[in-house]
Amino acid sequence: MALTAFEVKRARHSGGNKPDKIQDGAGLILLIYPSGAKSWRLRYTFRNVRPEITLGQYPAMSLSLARKKAAEIRTKIAEGIDPRADKEKLKCKFATIAKAWWAKQSPAWSADYAKKVQRGIEQDLA
Repeated sequence: MALTAFEVKRARHSGGNKPDKIQDGAGLILLIYPSGAKSWRLRYTFRNVRPEITLGQYPAMSLSLARKKAAEIRTKIAEGIDPRADKEKLKCKFATIAKAWWAKQSPAWSADYAKKVQRGIEQDLA
């Protein structure tokens, strides 16, 4: 049965260390973490693989917006496009921008701080 906006708002974690999963239908899932944070995920099948893709955090992404984004992703899948490919393109773009930013900013920093920032960028890209 599909969730309502009221149910999403009132949903709480039941306890334990693992996130709770509440199904909306058609692969759309609301994850509720022990911290109380809520995240939308979409589980789909593409070429006999069943990955999950994160759509966004609640309340920044409402139920209706999550459903709309999930429908857009399902359309891409039907056209033979893997939604994870878009994520990889963004990751490459971020890497290029982050490295250029670091190269421009690092001469003004101490050597230790420059290494620390570079390590942080590399960890975000991993």
